[in-house]
Amino acid sequence: MQRGPRSLARLQALEALGVPLSRNRAFEVFSDERYRPVLRYALHLRRVARLLRHDPRLIVRQEPDGGATLVLADRRARYRHTVFLEAAEVAWLVRHDQTLERWLGNPIE
Repeated sequence: MQRGPRSLARLQALEALGVPLSRNRAFEVFSDERYRPVLRYALHLRRVARLLRHDPRLIVRQEPDGGATLVLADRRARYRHTVFLEAAEVAWLVRHDQTLERWLGNPIE
C-alpha cells in the first residue's frame, strides 16, 4: 500500500476537488491506476479510525512530533499489530472525526 506524504497529498487534493472517497460514487476517478492506491489509503485511515473508536484493547501512544503509535495486542491469540501514524495523518483523522481527538490529542498542523 502506498502511504506517506504523497498519498496524503493526493487524498487531500481529491477532497479539495469534491471527489467522494467511494469507488461506487467516483468510479471514473478510482479506475485510474494513479488514484487506486489513494482509495486504498483512505480505506486504511477509515479502518484505523474505526479501530480507535471501538476496540478497547488498543493502546495509543502520542509521539512528540505529533504522530501516534497504535498497538493492538491479544495475549490469548498471540498477536500484536502496530500502526504508525505521521502527524499529518493524525491531523487528517481528527479533522474528519472530532471524536478521535480524545485518543490522538490535538494534532499539530
